[in-house]
Amino acid sequence: ENAAAAAERYGGGRRSTQASNSPGQSGGWILGGPLVASFDHGDVRLSANGLVVDGDREQREITLDGAGDGRDARLDTFYQAVAEGRPLPADGRWGKATQELLVAVERSAEKRAEVRLEHQTSYP
Repeated sequence: ENAAAAAERYGGGRRSTQASNSPGQSGGWILGGPLVASFDHGDVRLSANGLVVDGDREQREITLDGAGDGRDARLDTFYQAVAEGRPLPADGRWGKATQELLVAVERSAEKRAEVRLEHQTSYP
């Protein structure tokens, strides 16, 4: 009984597949609609298999391999930092850059205009 209870806890060996198998998710859509990032010479959008790059001269798909929706990987990293003392790969500057990006996406949608980013940093 104790072994079964331990297996149910995070880090106990059992992974949930609810996120990847939940109904209503269509390939390449997030938050109920398509996500498109526009750049000077093309757009990038999500697809069921990864990313589609619509460039000035060509369209190509970049297949992204990996299980789950990314949530499990973030939880694994956090768990390893707490339980095993491993360092986190991202610091406060990276967190600030992420927050700036999320706020800019919302502002850009509201204004229907480009929003400049000032606090971006590379991922460690």
